[in-house]
Amino acid sequence: MQTLDVAFLGPMKKVWCSILEDWKKKTGLAQTISKDAFPGLLLTPTTNLYGEESTNRGNLKAEFRATGLYPLNPEKVLSKLPSEPDTDPGPDTAAANEVAISDAVLNQCK
Repeated sequence: MQTLDVAFLGPMKKVWCSILEDWKKKTGLAQTISKDAFPGLLLTPTTNLYGEESTNRGNLKAEFRATGLYPLNPEKVLSKLPSEPDTDPGPDTAAANEVAISDAVLNQCK
């Protein structure tokens, strides 16, 4: 969902890339992060971006609430989907629905 991209993954990616660059400079390594180092590195962006004191935490909650994902609001979720055509169902209805759903999914990916 776009909510995850905008509110969670986008900011996380920026901070994570910065942390990885700093780690590479400090260690002089450009290879795989060890299993021992990874949790400590990952703790920094999650705490800074979404910890109790973070303003992003409120933004993240608001984004999920607006989409109806959490708390679950089926009416809001369903309102984001394309409406069904007002025509009588025919043999091509299944194919048309697949195209409409595909288009809706692709639009969310933009």
